Amino acid sequence: MFLTEWTAPLILALCIVVPIVILAIVAFIIALVKRSKKMKLSKGVKVKEVEFENDLYSELFGIDNILSVECEMSRVTVEVKDIDKVNTQLLQERGASGVLLVGNKVKCNFKENAENVAKYLKGQIEK
Repeated sequence: MFLTEWTAPLILALCIVVPIVILAIVAFIIALVKRSKKMKLSKGVKVKEVEFENDLYSELFGIDNILSVECEMSRVTVEVKDIDKVNTQLLQERGASGVLLVGNKVKCNFKENAENVAKYLKGQIEK
C-alpha cells in the first residue's frame, strides 16, 4: 500500500484536523449571520412617538439644564447644570430601564432606543 512511516501520521492528522477546521469555519459564519440579523433588527426599532411629544425628555432634564449629551451603546449620558432638576422617577416611567446619578451626570439605560433618545436631546439643545 501507500502507507509509509510519514504518510500514516499525515493521513491521521488530516482526518482529525480538517473536520475541526471546517466546523470552526461553519460556527464562525453562523455567528456572523446571527449578529448581522440582530443588528438589522435593532436598527429598525424606533422610539415611541408618544415619548417625544411636548418635549418630554427636555422636561425630564430641563432643556436649559442640559450641558451635553453622549450615547455609549445602550446608555445615554446627560451632563446637567443642576442634578436636582432631573426627574429620575419619570425617566424610568418613560423607558429608562436604569438611571444612575454620578456627580452632575445622569446615566440612563434606554437599550436599543439610546441612539434615538440621544439624537433627540442633542437636537433640542441645538435649537
